[in-house]
Amino acid sequence: MKKKAIGVLAIVSLCLMSAACGGKKENGTGRGDSAVSRVSEAPAESGKIYSDSIPTVVDFYAVWCGPCRMIAPLVAEMEEEWLYHFVSVDVDREPALAAKYGIQAMPTFLFLAPGGKETGRIVGADKEALTAKVKEMAGE
Repeated sequence: MKKKAIGVLAIVSLCLMSAACGGKKENGTGRGDSAVSRVSEAPAESGKIYSDSIPTVVDFYAVWCGPCRMIAPLVAEMEEEWLYHFVSVDVDREPALAAKYGIQAMPTFLFLAPGGKETGRIVGADKEALTAKVKEMAGE
């Protein structure tokens, strides 16, 4: 399910950062230049962070988290390459959403099948595990 083979990438992210809402980019977060926060959806109102048609990768992070900033460029790169629904959740701004999914450490990557069923999670900034899981989701 690579973008190059399928076409346009469907990008929908949370309106959790001021950059996503058309405001000023936050410096020093590692997220300001990331493609992960380009389009807003504000799931806090709807409660839905997954897609009904394509797999979802949810990145639970905190702006003060060093490992989160370290892995952010890889997440942005994957978002450009793979036809998945990528969502980035700042746990400090969305504590109820983090609690709903049992997030206790950052970063935590949650993988959801179309419709929202959890198919896996990775805790920590493990580039190899994250890359392998994204490829596994595509059947590679």
